[in-house]
Amino acid sequence: MNENDSTDKMEIAGEKENDGILKWLKENIEAVIIAFVMALVIKCFCIEVFKIPTGSMEPTLHGDPVSGDRIMVNKFYYNLDPIKRFDVIIFRYPLETTKTYIKRVAGLPNEKIMVSEGDLYFNPDNDGQETFFLAKKPFELQQKIWIPVHENAFVDLVEIGKEWNFDKSACSLLTDEKGRTTGLLFKTAGTAGKSSLLFASKIHDSLNSPLVSGNRVQDFKLAFSAVMQSDTGSIFASISDGANAFEVKLDSQGNSMITHSREPMGRGENAPSETPIDFKPVKNEKISLEIMKFDGAFHLLCNGRELCKLDYKDKYAPETFPAEQRISFGTINSDCLFNRVSVYRDLYYTAQGNLQQTMTGMPKAMQIPENSYYMLGDNSLSSKDSRAWEEVVIKLKNGSTLTGDTQRDSFEGDGKIDNPIIRNKEIIFRDVYGCDHSIEKSAIADFDPYNIPTRQHPFVTKDEIVGKAFAVWWPPKRAKLIR
Repeated sequence: MNENDSTDKMEIAGEKENDGILKWLKENIEAVIIAFVMALVIKCFCIEVFKIPTGSMEPTLHGDPVSGDRIMVNKFYYNLDPIKRFDVIIFRYPLETTKTYIKRVAGLPNEKIMVSEGDLYFNPDNDGQETFFLAKKPFELQQKIWIPVHENAFVDLVEIGKEWNFDKSACSLLTDEKGRTTGLLFKTAGTAGKSSLLFASKIHDSLNSPLVSGNRVQDFKLAFSAVMQSDTGSIFASISDGANAFEVKLDSQGNSMITHSREPMGRGENAPSETPIDFKPVKNEKISLEIMKFDGAFHLLCNGRELCKLDYKDKYAPETFPAEQRISFGTINSDCLFNRVSVYRDLYYTAQGNLQQTMTGMPKAMQIPENSYYMLGDNSLSSKDSRAWEEVVIKLKNGSTLTGDTQRDSFEGDGKIDNPIIRNKEIIFRDVYGCDHSIEKSAIADFDPYNIPTRQHPFVTKDEIVGKAFAVWWPPKRAKLIR
């Protein structure tokens, strides 16, 4: 082989190597471009990720500027399905469209809504009368949004006594061979055949301390496990909001029933009604019970299976609560082991802002326009939602009008300040598009710094809705589907 042949082969090998590098670069650049385009398409039309910066949807979603839940939003969902009441949705804030909010749908187009005693009522557009129906959450949704008030594994009599009233002489804590507490054993001997625990606190809607202050909640849930230690006897549980009382009696001989009565218990319209239940507790067999009332219905579940549902309210009627809340459970004529006791409360919507009660104490109704929706946060006491949205109206002498939120982010970004910012000769006003305007006071028609015009703006249009929130994906410990 001569020198020229060797040189030619080296040149050919070099060209092949260069071609391989170019081919690799081309393939990878094409893959990156395709992935980038697909990501843009998915973000624009399919799924987008948002962070929850505030606590308006607590406890359903955790909000914090740094550590708030990261959620995924389905942006095409409502192209296939209608918007439903109680959906959790992302939308552009109508008074500053550069921001996105997350709330729960409370009111639908062309209907009236109002709030009373924590519940939501609606009057359909085709009703023709002023009849307001109770908005009832689906059972599966309700089971996801119960707010814990009290949880006790029954490990110490002193701790139990802080939240429950009971006869300590009639009970004892049981432990297993490893010294772990297995529950609280009640004996009926010497107690007239009946032993019970009565929840000592009142349930309110304060998120940080639901037992201390706030509005008295009417809808709650009691859950516990029980094991009968005798062949005969009954397990019972009772809940009352002060107006409607329900008592469950699960009898080993088959005489199980639910008794519903109006408070105060008595004759006539307050006479109790009884509903039989096809269930018998068995000695040494553990059962898990859930007794709950919400949205005008009572539910009884045993081991996750619904034994009974009683509807007792469908429409609005002025309500009085002549008695106190009551949550209790216990045993009749049977020794019984109890454990894993929990008390929960429902969401409580407060009648604030444009839903505030009238001077006569009657609920105030809000008419929702066509193609519009009314939004409420789950953390009702601390949620800036449709109840409170107001816009500032700035009319200029040249005939144009600017509108925007009554509050805006501070320049430092550390809180909210009034909008507009009033200075000596001008105002700084942020409009609905998030743009700041420096306007001389002399250019504003009838400017009065102490009486700047505002008007209610409580609705979100369908065009402003981004999509349906369907999952928390970060942090992993809070990952869940959103209901």
